[in-house]
Amino acid sequence: MPGKQYGAPQPSGERHPAVAPADSEWTRSRQIPPAAPNCLHAEVVARPSPLKQNLFQNRRGKHLRVSPSRGRPAAAEMGCCSSRSSDSPASRVTRWRSTGIVALRDAKLKVVPQEVLQVGNSLRTLDLTNNKIVEVPQEVGTIVNMQRLVLAGNLIENIPANIGYLRNLKILTLDRNRITVLPEELGSLSNLQQLTVSQNSLLCLPKSVGDLCNMLLLNVSDNKLNALPESIGGCKSLEELQANGNTIEDVPSSICNLACLKSISLNGNKIRQLPPNLLKDCKALQNLSLHSNPISMDQFQQMDGFGEFEARRRKKFDKQIDSNVMMGSTALDEGIDLR
Repeated sequence: MPGKQYGAPQPSGERHPAVAPADSEWTRSRQIPPAAPNCLHAEVVARPSPLKQNLFQNRRGKHLRVSPSRGRPAAAEMGCCSSRSSDSPASRVTRWRSTGIVALRDAKLKVVPQEVLQVGNSLRTLDLTNNKIVEVPQEVGTIVNMQRLVLAGNLIENIPANIGYLRNLKILTLDRNRITVLPEELGSLSNLQQLTVSQNSLLCLPKSVGDLCNMLLLNVSDNKLNALPESIGGCKSLEELQANGNTIEDVPSSICNLACLKSISLNGNKIRQLPPNLLKDCKALQNLSLHSNPISMDQFQQMDGFGEFEARRRKKFDKQIDSNVMMGSTALDEGIDLR
């Protein structure tokens, strides 16, 4: 039986070349596009459809729809599951337990998802930045191996007292919330190194903040503080204190005990004077910024230890210049407004 013919019928007496040369007389005479070498041949099956979908026929005669984006059979018809269906709560918990990291930034969350709490002690980092969370669940205090908790940019008003159980916590970020008070249990975070609570509504800091003996950075800028606690002198490891944009009038004398303190930023407060021995006793201090305060430059320059402080400050900048470190326009700022 003669084989099935495809394409245009050939006139009798002419041979159909197996592969016509791209520029052959036979090809030009019939205006047929030249055959591509090593191409895959598939029978095109015409199917009436309003969408005019491309269909390919496989060896068994089954038709597979071609994915319009990639020219391949659709994943569902190949027996594959979509990635969206595989991302179930159980699979997320398994993945989070494996990595120890839960990052749900900008997820429009109003509550902390239950599956996050199911990760348990495998969780080391929890980042819920820029959501609409109002309340921190009590169960957070049970995740005792957590080292980093980031809750910035939410609607949180209170921090639960059992946060004090997170003894391994090193970084606590609570910026841009509605917090008015921090629990005294905060002082139990013996390994805490960074505490940032800027842009909240804090009226005071707990006395227990002085128990944070390993804290390196404290940022309480843009709150409603009118004083810093005397207990802050217990933060023996503190290197940087930021308390800009409050209504602080006096700096506690205990701050002179902070031998590791390198930078103090108190811009935009109501400070008229500093502890007399601040520059003399804080021998690591290299930066002191007091812009937009009533204190004058003359008062500052007459303090004991000003010469030594100025020498440290300039040594720091000279070192940066020698190391080709880029410095901003305020790098050599005196730190106090000229009056």
